[in-house]
Amino acid sequence: MDNRTKNIIGIILAVVAVIIVLRVLSFLMKLLLPLIILGAIGFGVYYFLKKRG
Repeated sequence: MDNRTKNIIGIILAVVAVIIVLRVLSFLMKLLLPLIILGAIGFGVYYFLKKRG
């Protein structure tokens, strides 16, 4: 294998790795987004009540 072939294979592997990472991240976001929103709302309410009281 010459350098050009290695470069092409490296680029293809990098693209595949990026696609896999994006898929995993989007899956995690779909899973965690409701929890994050609920946590943010809960923290906001707690902070608001603590500030008033």
